[in-house]
Amino acid sequence: MNTISRKQSSVTCCPSNLREKAWELAQTLWASILRRSNQRRDVRHLRGLSDQHLRDIGIRRSEISSVVYGQAADLARMLGHSQK
Repeated sequence: MNTISRKQSSVTCCPSNLREKAWELAQTLWASILRRSNQRRDVRHLRGLSDQHLRDIGIRRSEISSVVYGQAADLARMLGHSQK
């Protein structure tokens, strides 16, 4: 009987809600790691382009990081929105 009660207690020690939350946290963390890795790759790629190529796609070399990481002011300027 002790074996059965130990198995039951180990199953109930970790509620499914806690497991679900842990899984969601792990997924969120992994997605964040992948997003940041992709952003660093994009920055390296853009920095490797010539000034002419950057002009062709509408960004300045000094804007590479802010464009890749999504800073609003530079994105608004690229889209032609006025800044006040």
